[in-house]
Amino acid sequence: GMAEEEARMMRIDPEKLTQIILMGYTTKEARRGLRSAQGNIDQAVEFIIENRRLREECHREEEAREEEERIQRRYGLTENGQKINITYLQQLQSMGYPRRACVEALKQSNNRLEEASEMLLTNLDTLITASRVAKRDNEDDDDQETELMEDATHIPQLIALGAEFEEARALLEIYGNRLERAVEELLQKAQDSYETMHEHNDPSLFERARTAVEKRMAKKIRLAEQSAADQQRRT
Repeated sequence: GMAEEEARMMRIDPEKLTQIILMGYTTKEARRGLRSAQGNIDQAVEFIIENRRLREECHREEEAREEEERIQRRYGLTENGQKINITYLQQLQSMGYPRRACVEALKQSNNRLEEASEMLLTNLDTLITASRVAKRDNEDDDDQETELMEDATHIPQLIALGAEFEEARALLEIYGNRLERAVEELLQKAQDSYETMHEHNDPSLFERARTAVEKRMAKKIRLAEQSAADQQRRT
């Protein structure tokens, strides 16, 4: 009856078990898979794969949660006692602002994203200074960020001109935070990539063509002068 049927389903074919283990799965996974799939190998493997995916997903979510909590513990609360909104923090950082300044803006604006981004746009220096003070107060801060705080004010300007965040930071490092030089190189790079995209009307080609024409003209003039001089000598 029912009990026998259940016992039969619980029994696992050792050959099938071995087959699944040879695919690289654990004995425990193979057993559970075969039980859930009532002995069907393909379905058992599908069950194992799906199970692994779910476990991996849970693990990732757990890690993300722990990271969020770590950041929130590190940076403290907003002025009205809320934890820092991590999603907003990431959004502001993706605009090219340094993390500490973003945190400070969110703290002062009580997690109001629009207000925080407005503050970053207009008062970045003040926020950076405030975040430095906060960092000094927080002795156990293990923040390993290699942020160029002084350069940070220029990063959004370079991003607005089409630079990637890392590229903007690198340019400011190269030129010792001289915005004009960084902008110059950025525009030159943009120009170069534009030229390679539009080979047929490449200004450098026009340049080379003009040089060649000028050389030919100069040669013609030289030859004409020479023949005129020869003519004169003969007369």
